[in-house]
Amino acid sequence: MLYIFDLGNVIVDIDFNRVLGAWSDLTRVPLATLKKSFHMGEAFHQHERGEISDEAFAEALCHEMALPLSYEQFLSRLAGGVCCAAPGSDRHHA
Repeated sequence: MLYIFDLGNVIVDIDFNRVLGAWSDLTRVPLATLKKSFHMGEAFHQHERGEISDEAFAEALCHEMALPLSYEQFLSRLAGGVCCAAPGSDRHHA
């Protein structure tokens, strides 16, 4: 199965509040704690540049946020935050 991480909201719009809420529900880590520890740090940038794999990205983010999630749990809840196509994603450039 192929997953596309579009964390910059280029193709789809990701509602990170929804994702954090789902991770909080699953792990019982308080939502306020997750919101404080969530940031687009080095793991995000490395992943965007293709320097780390999807699995390494998930592992790094879970470590930074103290989230006891498997890769599959991470993905399923991240996918649940996709709410719509990003504005302008339907435009084609010649």
